[in-house]
Order: sequence, then structure tokens, then C-alpha cells
Amino acid sequence: MMSSKQLATTLVVCALFVVAVVAVVDAARSRDAVDPPADPPPTTGREDPGSAPADELEAQGIRGILYYSDPEDDCRVHALALPTLEAAPPSELRACRFELPPEPGTGTVDGDDSSTARKPDGTLTVIRKGEVWNTPCARSDAAGCGQRLLATAELTEAAHAVPFVPTGPRHLRSVMAIRVAWFNETRAAVLVRVRLRGRLRVLGPVAVLAVYEGTRLVRATQYAGAFDLRMSPQRSFVGVVETGRRVTIVSRSGTQVLGAADLPSPSAHAVAWSPDERWVAVASRWSVYLLRMADLAADRQPRIIRLPLVARDLAWR
Repeated sequence: MMSSKQLATTLVVCALFVVAVVAVVDAARSRDAVDPPADPPPTTGREDPGSAPADELEAQGIRGILYYSDPEDDCRVHALALPTLEAAPPSELRACRFELPPEPGTGTVDGDDSSTARKPDGTLTVIRKGEVWNTPCARSDAAGCGQRLLATAELTEAAHAVPFVPTGPRHLRSVMAIRVAWFNETRAAVLVRVRLRGRLRVLGPVAVLAVYEGTRLVRATQYAGAFDLRMSPQRSFVGVVETGRRVTIVSRSGTQVLGAADLPSPSAHAVAWSPDERWVAVASRWSVYLLRMADLAADRQPRIIRLPLVARDLAWR
């Protein structure tokens, strides 16, 4: 038989347990009320495109062919005509990550070679041993051929410009460019991978997006696991794709125009612009969202149109 002291202790414990349960339930209800799912799953693996707002696409004057790789069809690249959302002749590609020629700035055809990029004048540049070079020319008397455009020293400057990378060469194991895209003949966005020494190496490589005017560093921003760049058709913006299902859009000045917090879905993994750059398509887990670029540039809530597509990657022509 319990003493009065033991009985009082037991009652207190039970009361605290009941309070804790009520608090958890109440918090769960509040969270469900405040944070409804932003990106609803499709009812089937592939929804009927006719259920998407074709009338709204028509009213907004959205045109072109939207290509997307379907992860439920072995990453075959399908195509939809806009605004009707009728199936268009697909490409012959089967690739989870792809780019269709001509892709401004990056020069990649099918995602297998990320080391080359074209300037607006057609000049082909290449990443060689972690540095950015002009490619050799067919004519020996042509100027600028085989020229190193961005050396390790300029890339290291970008690495030290972000807070996470400590100053001093002893902390750096390697600094190398892994992706480049050209806004114009002199301004480039370069994705730099930085590996650290000592205790910091367990944190893995640091990704830095560096914008250069010639060899002058304009801006450097650190990203978590960024691995790809996508240039807009008129070279006004570049999309940064990260491994953690995040997409960021950056302007020529290096400032962020669209971040993960601005998207209607918490996850995103692909980006493509309409040919006139009026709209940008962002692929999330279960949907493709079209956002009006004029709203993003003006820092106001963008007009958003949802397409019920499951897409691993995107291109818009």
C-alpha cells in the first residue's frame, strides 16, 4: 500500500504526463492549421495535362514548348505545347538531367559535359584543371585563343569572400571551378568548389557562386551543395541548382531574385525560362510552377500558375 507521500508523487507525475500529451496534440493541430501542404501530391503517377489551367496560360500569353524528363518513364524527355498543354513531338533524349541546344551560356547538350560554356559571340570556353580557359582556335593568328580567363588565384579570392571559408592558404586543400555560365562576353557566373584542410574537411566541399567582370570579383555567395547552373535565354539571370532540392535565381549583379522561401513548394530541383524571359518554370516534387519574372524583379508576390507535371528536369523553347 502506497504512503500518502508516494501517492502525491504519483498524482503529480500523472498530471504532468496529461499536460504534456495535451500540449503535443494542441501543437500538432496548430501546425496543421498554420502550415498546410504547399505542394499536393498527384492522384496518379501522371495527371492528365488537360486538368491544368490552359485558359490561364492563354490569357497570360504564355507560349513555347516545355520539355521535361519524366522520372516515372525512365527519364524520357517529353514535350508539351503551351498554352494548349497538348503533347508535342518529344526529343530523342532519355536523361534525368538534360539541356537542349542551343542553351545560352552553358553549351551543354545532354548534361554529360559540364566543363564547357559559350559566350554570346559563340566563343567556346572550357574548365581545365579547375580554371576557366578560352579553347584553342582553328586559326593560329586569332586573338585570345588558348587564353586563361580565370586562374586559381581569382577563384581563391571568391572562396575567401564567404564567411564559412577561413582566411589563409593553409586552410585550403583545393579551389576549382566546376561550372561556368556567361551573362555577356566579359561577365561570368562561376560555380566554385572549395575543399578544406584539417578539422573543417569533415564538413565536405563548400560551393561558392562567384560573379566576375573579367577577372574582377563582383560578388561571391555560399550555397549548400550547389552543382549546376542554368542561364536564362536572354542571359539576364542564372539559376543555381542545389543537391538539397533548392533552386535560387540570381541576376547579373549577383543579387538573389528568387530563393527557396519564395517558392510555393519547399523543394525544387530544376529551372527553365520562357524564350522571352517573362516566366520561369520551377520543378518541385509533384508539380511545375510558372512564376512571372516581372514580379520577382520588383520584389513583389509573383503570379503563379501550377502545372500537374512530375519532372526531374526542364527546358523551354
